[in-house]
Amino acid sequence: MTVDSDISPEGTDRQPRIHPLLLWFGVFGGVVAWFVQLFVGWGFEEVGCIRSGPAGTLLQHNGIPGTRVSLTVWTVTGVMWLVAVAALVTCLVLRRRAERLEDDVLTRGRVRFLLVLGIAFNLLSVAILTGSGIALLLLKPCS
Repeated sequence: MTVDSDISPEGTDRQPRIHPLLLWFGVFGGVVAWFVQLFVGWGFEEVGCIRSGPAGTLLQHNGIPGTRVSLTVWTVTGVMWLVAVAALVTCLVLRRRAERLEDDVLTRGRVRFLLVLGIAFNLLSVAILTGSGIALLLLKPCS
């Protein structure tokens, strides 16, 4: 008989499990968020600031600073910062859950190592995305 509740038929708690996709989001979520912000956010700013010269050539950084360019870069940066913070929180929550794993020592050690690595990656990603947000405050687009 299969029971889908959190308590097994004998009345004891089920062993806590860590879903692999949740683990990988926790480890690499902040790094991927920074990558997306770097290439999508700032890439949009580069494309939005291109204007054509008199001979039809493209001259970069001579366009008129637009509100849409700034708003898009701000939006991408803000959303990716939230993703990086969510990945950090995921690592912290999974680290507590990893303490209660009843798997063998090697599996527990690997999961804990990945989570510590994820915490470091996500702290770095949050710091980089915060710095990118500060750069948006100080630097004008298309200049």
